[in-house]
Amino acid sequence: TYADAYDWVTYAELEKQTAALAAGLVKVAGLKPGAKVLIFAETQADWLVTALACWRQGATVVTAYATLGEEGVATALNQTKATTCVCDAKLFKTLARAAETCAGLQFVVTIGADEVDAAALAGVTTPPMDELVAAGAHAACEPTPPAPGDVAVVMYPSGTTGTSKGVLITHEAIATQCAGGEIAMP
Repeated sequence: TYADAYDWVTYAELEKQTAALAAGLVKVAGLKPGAKVLIFAETQADWLVTALACWRQGATVVTAYATLGEEGVATALNQTKATTCVCDAKLFKTLARAAETCAGLQFVVTIGADEVDAAALAGVTTPPMDELVAAGAHAACEPTPPAPGDVAVVMYPSGTTGTSKGVLITHEAIATQCAGGEIAMP
């Protein structure tokens, strides 16, 4: 569903939330540079905040399209060895079923946590995103930015020609695309 009005945030507010989530991921999930974090959620503000928090700490974002289903999510988790997943509540059941074949999954950060059955993921810590942001707000950590050649995103698209395959995108490629857009559309 779409909202009737926008909920605006300033860049300062976005940076504060990003820093708090990054610190929460470091404190609670042990996020380190080079770690992989799967974002399994519809496109939304929390998706972007998660990506920015991961990049702030030098982690790689792994994305799985919401339409991939259990097999696609399991493939993304297992191939990248992601130990943390940020999951939208409406996709939680799909993740829970996929997690049965993902021994490395340790943390599932939930968006809309009041709508999930955390008991469905036995042995996996399932903090709500709000809880991580709150924990991080009181445990600031220094950023550990990535190098230009580091992988920013491993994207698992729809897999229309068989099993979904991860597409690697570096930070340098993203920055170059942004610079190219500025040149093409001043």
